[in-house]
Amino acid sequence: MYDKSKYPAWEKLKSDLKKTLGLAFAVLCVLGVISFVSVYGVSYRGWIAFTNGVDVEHVYIEPEPHDCDWDSAPLGSKHCHYQSHVIQTYGQGNHVDDRKIKIAVEWEKVSE
Repeated sequence: MYDKSKYPAWEKLKSDLKKTLGLAFAVLCVLGVISFVSVYGVSYRGWIAFTNGVDVEHVYIEPEPHDCDWDSAPLGSKHCHYQSHVIQTYGQGNHVDDRKIKIAVEWEKVSE
């Protein structure tokens, strides 16, 4: 098509542009991750808040029961596990602003 040796300045410009755009994209990705972590945290609670579009302080997670664990009495497999369920509720305030969406995570025992 065309001889690259005839346009060395253009080839250098394209190469520099690719490097600059690649670096800018990487920086934006890192900033996006830092922003997400600073808002939602790196926890199950933060993930639930993010996926449901609520603030982290409006998410309540019940503690997971441990009676299906191998090392709880009696020792050994109990042939069960717990599965989480996300439940959406609304606040009980008298004003419209107080009726914010709240998220609760409950645990259900599942037999294997």
